[in-house]
Amino acid sequence: MKRTLIVFLFTIVACLGIQVPSWASVFTPPSYEYDFKEDFNSDRALDAYDVISPDQTIYITDEGTLRFDDYRYHQWFSFDKALLGDTESYGVEFRVNIKQMGNGGDATRPIIMISPRSRDDDFKNQYAITYHLENLEMGKIIANLYYCKWSIVNTNAPSGMEPLVEGYYLLEEGVDYTGRFSIEDLPDKTVKIEFFIDGPTSPLKAYEPLLSYVDDTPNRIIQGVKGPSFGSVGFDDDLWGENPIVEYDDIKIYNIEKFKLRTEALKSYAHTFIFESELGERYDQVRHMINQRYLLTTLEGHLNLDEKAKVSDLLFSLKALDMGNYEGVYAQYKTYESAFLTKEIASEMLYIYHNRPEVKEAYKQIPQDIKVYSDAMHYAYQNGYLSINRNRNFIPNMILRRSDYIDLISKLSNPSLRIPNGEVATPDIIGNNAVLQRDREIELWGTGMSGDLITVQLKENETEFESTAEKIVSDGKWKITLPKKSAGGPYTLTIKDSGKEIVYKEIYIGEVFIIAGQSNAEMRLNETQNWNTQFVEQLEAQDNIRFFYNKHLIAVNPLENAGGKWYYPDQWGLEVSPAIGTYFANELVKLNEELKTVKIGIIRLTYGGASIENFIPPEGVPKSFVQRPDAPIMSGFWNGFMAYVAPYKIKGLIYYQGENSTQLKYSYEPLLRNYINGVRMAFQDSELPILLVQISGYGDNYYETDSDTWPIIRAIQMRTAKTLKNIGLITSIDLSAEDPYEIHPKHKWPLGKRLAQLAMQEIYNTNELLSPEAILIRLLDHVYTIEFKNVGDGLVKVHDSEHAFEILNESNHWVGATFKVMPDGKTIEVWNDNVLNPLGVRYDWRNYPDSVIFNSSDLPLLPFNSVISLKYVNLDALETNTFKLKISNHMLETFDAIENVTRGGIFRSIERIDANLVYQPFYIYGQSTGDLIKSYKYKGRINSESGTTSTLIKISGHNLKVGDWVRNNSKAWSTRKVIEVIDANTIRVDAVENQSAGDEIEIYKYFKTYTAE
Repeated sequence: MKRTLIVFLFTIVACLGIQVPSWASVFTPPSYEYDFKEDFNSDRALDAYDVISPDQTIYITDEGTLRFDDYRYHQWFSFDKALLGDTESYGVEFRVNIKQMGNGGDATRPIIMISPRSRDDDFKNQYAITYHLENLEMGKIIANLYYCKWSIVNTNAPSGMEPLVEGYYLLEEGVDYTGRFSIEDLPDKTVKIEFFIDGPTSPLKAYEPLLSYVDDTPNRIIQGVKGPSFGSVGFDDDLWGENPIVEYDDIKIYNIEKFKLRTEALKSYAHTFIFESELGERYDQVRHMINQRYLLTTLEGHLNLDEKAKVSDLLFSLKALDMGNYEGVYAQYKTYESAFLTKEIASEMLYIYHNRPEVKEAYKQIPQDIKVYSDAMHYAYQNGYLSINRNRNFIPNMILRRSDYIDLISKLSNPSLRIPNGEVATPDIIGNNAVLQRDREIELWGTGMSGDLITVQLKENETEFESTAEKIVSDGKWKITLPKKSAGGPYTLTIKDSGKEIVYKEIYIGEVFIIAGQSNAEMRLNETQNWNTQFVEQLEAQDNIRFFYNKHLIAVNPLENAGGKWYYPDQWGLEVSPAIGTYFANELVKLNEELKTVKIGIIRLTYGGASIENFIPPEGVPKSFVQRPDAPIMSGFWNGFMAYVAPYKIKGLIYYQGENSTQLKYSYEPLLRNYINGVRMAFQDSELPILLVQISGYGDNYYETDSDTWPIIRAIQMRTAKTLKNIGLITSIDLSAEDPYEIHPKHKWPLGKRLAQLAMQEIYNTNELLSPEAILIRLLDHVYTIEFKNVGDGLVKVHDSEHAFEILNESNHWVGATFKVMPDGKTIEVWNDNVLNPLGVRYDWRNYPDSVIFNSSDLPLLPFNSVISLKYVNLDALETNTFKLKISNHMLETFDAIENVTRGGIFRSIERIDANLVYQPFYIYGQSTGDLIKSYKYKGRINSESGTTSTLIKISGHNLKVGDWVRNNSKAWSTRKVIEVIDANTIRVDAVENQSAGDEIEIYKYFKTYTAE
């Protein structure tokens, strides 16, 4: 009531033309009233705390954060329980920042693990709040599509690390998030745990706990032996796993009652109204800062972005942030609160706030108008808080507008927004032993100090400079282009700025290819059938290949580096090399005489067992796609270890993927095209040659039907190659493993040879004999005559097969057919004497095909199906329309249901088409991209019980909630939403005429909310 009256009075004052004061002049910053705080900025040694970190991978960074670095096993940092006083109930507030997620995990290996209470010193029996990667379950398919989940667990209970409750809030790398948790012993002897999370990427609109759990079981932990503890768990696999890197900071411990008061304050802050239209893309960041009360609006909800900021504004925010030496700042500037905030004053305030850290002397000459001894302004500039202009002027007396001030607070609270100023650096794709693409302009890029001059020199020896270029760093980044060069080397590449010189040696100009895809692209040379030590020694002696390997990481946003390095073709480098890439390079040199003296660079960008969504660059993701917090991370592996490699100039890309995308069926096609378009945009080459490897055989064959999914992926690969420019394809259907359930065939040398032949045709413009391919199909009487190209000296049948060729009969069943290679060597006749009116013919259209036709160069015939076009695809049929919904990884099955909220809450049962598409037998008028969709899981049928009326349904132990749905199959299949749960056996719905006991009721429970794509 008081607040409403104040708003009313100030609104009248504003209408009378009297200046309305900012919130800062009416209200004070938030009062935290915590009992203890650790900001890791003091001189206190880490060994003052209880630390479990055998390899000393927990440490305090130069920026004053607690870092859990790359480590395989459990790490813990614990506060002394004495800080809690004589109570077991308390609350904690902290900041957390994920620098690296790793590349896998599950509930037992969380990225973040926070223990409010443990019964023992080694955390075997504890409550824990966890954040972990979880693999999407897709039946038999392991797609390595990871989403992130928050959970509360009790390892003192039989459930162990299994979630007791779970929630979804996605953390992005490099961003500070504010986490809070409390644990409270309630009067009834139960234990209550709550967890809150908020941040600038997804600010809360209402401040409520993400997780809340009350433990009333015999396994509840009444008393702990440690104070609050913070941890992380690595991925315990030397060869495959990559570990997370996490930082914690500003950990505050509260008495439980004070924590509750702080929670109520945060709830009120989250209700603060602001005009979203004033902020545009900055809305989420500002919304979070207002949620935390780092900023205040005017009484009407404005931020007055064009007004001049004052010292009082920054004083308010620094106190509210509570991250530094506010007392020191206030002591010096309390008498200047009404003064306008200049860049010089803001710099001095930040410098004091951060306890006057050192600045880099070598870069002090860059700003033209800052005195050498003015460390505060140098600090603000060097650390990316405040910028210089194009003339390298800082302009100390410039008064900051409130818009500038808000940007400054944003950078203080969210380090990912700071200008990445620092010593000159390059991504790790540029380094010793690198191969740069010949006959293309050489692009080099990296980070540096804004306004500094970067000089690049490429020289063949110590005295001759082959190329040199310079560039001024802008917003912490630089990019330099050197003239194109023919093959040669070794060169020395020198990159320097005002304070640092980087020298990379053994640089060559040659041909660069990327090997991309999943495990069959990644398979190591020493795992293949054709590998032997003599071959490795031969390649080592030739010394014409260089390999680039980096870490396999997953990320929400593109990372700047992934621990990569160029390697020589020594024994280790060769044995772990991607086999198809090594065989390809070796065979390419045999086919192309010109390349015998040219270094070939092979960049491995692969991840085993991964579906295509992981690899699509953000540039290729449709604009309609919305990343849900409970959904797999789109572009996860591209962001983690592939994005930063672009725009490295390359000759071509080999893509071998699809085995773990078969669940997508025809939805694979737009994704493959999105991948190709996205890669070409990322590498800034609209005609980049891409060579596809058609997947080999695997699994059971479902004869007479179209149930096999692997042929669909192969058809899509062929159609994509036929309909997009500079896309080539080879097949591996004849190289399947002898065991149909072995997904990793060892025959990789033939693939390397075929890829080399394909590259000669697609990239080097020679005429090569590739796999035979059907070009004309004619039906006369009941016999199909099929003509082929690429037959060489003629087609050869290697053995008979009952199901290699099949004919579609009048009943729409595929049946085995007889076939004969004709004397001309380029046509085949196919028939079945029992099918007089055939409807179609196909070859090797199976999960695990039997290849029987080859050309004279021993290349297998490509599969074909006369009823499926390889020249035309209707992609619109794979989008949302009145009968279909496109929702990436919807996780729905046939008989589940959806509710289109946008179209008036219409409820429909669905049929699953594939992992991204569902079909509604009854249309929804106007349904389209962008519609808000709620989904419901079908839970079966049950008969209503005695006491059921037109509005009440009696079902013992129904387990329904408000918002779930039921369908009365006995009364015209009437669907109704649950509007009230009366008790465990009774629900209320809108009236269904004549509804009564004994009616058959279908139950649908709420599952997820989506946006139609």
